[in-house]
Amino acid sequence: MLIFLHHRLVFLAVPKTGTTALEDALSAHSSIVLRGPPAVRHMNAGEYHHSWGPFLRETYDMVPHTMAVLREPMERLRSWYKYRRASEFAGMRVSTKGVSFEQFLEATLADERPAYAQIGSQDRFCLSAKDEPRIRHLFVYEDLGRALGFLEERLDRKIKLAARNRSPRAWTRVSAELIARVRLQRAREFSLYEKVAQSGHLETPKAH
Repeated sequence: MLIFLHHRLVFLAVPKTGTTALEDALSAHSSIVLRGPPAVRHMNAGEYHHSWGPFLRETYDMVPHTMAVLREPMERLRSWYKYRRASEFAGMRVSTKGVSFEQFLEATLADERPAYAQIGSQDRFCLSAKDEPRIRHLFVYEDLGRALGFLEERLDRKIKLAARNRSPRAWTRVSAELIARVRLQRAREFSLYEKVAQSGHLETPKAH
C-alpha cells in the first residue's frame, strides 16, 4: 500500500494483478510505503477503512481518494499458479510444483482447499457486503495506460515502468467446462472486473 499525503491518494495493492512494477515506480514519490507481510502490503479496502482511513483523518485531517488495479480473474489465477511453482516454494504446502493448472483450478473449487489453492478474490478485496465498491478509483491491468494517465495527472509527474516479477513458464490450458465452473464460483469477481473493464476506470465518489 502506498500513501501520497500531498496528493490525497492511497494506492491499495491487490495481490497478483501485475502492479509490482507500478508500485516500485511510485514508492519513491509516496509519503508512506507499507511493505512486509502480505496482510500489510496487500491491505484490502475494508481493513484500510477500519484502520488507516481513520488514522489519516485524525492525524492529517484528510480523507484521501483510494485507487486499485484489478486483473482479469482467470489470468490472475494463472498468475498465482505460476508464482507458486517457483523454486522458493519447493517442498512447501503452497507450492504448485507437480500440480497441473487444471488440478489447481479444481482445488480452488473444493470445499476444503489445499494450501496451494487458497486464493483470495478481488471482489472481497474491493466490495462491501452490499456489493458496493469501497475503493473510489478502480482500473484494470489490461488497460494499464488509463491508470498511468490518472496517476501522472494526479501526481504531476511522468511514470516509467521497469519490467520485473515474471513467474515461471507453465502449461495453463484448461477445458471450457472447467472455466465455466470457475466463472460460476467467482461470479461476483467476474462481474466486478467486467464492470470496470467496460470503461477502464470506474469511479465511485462515495467510496473515498
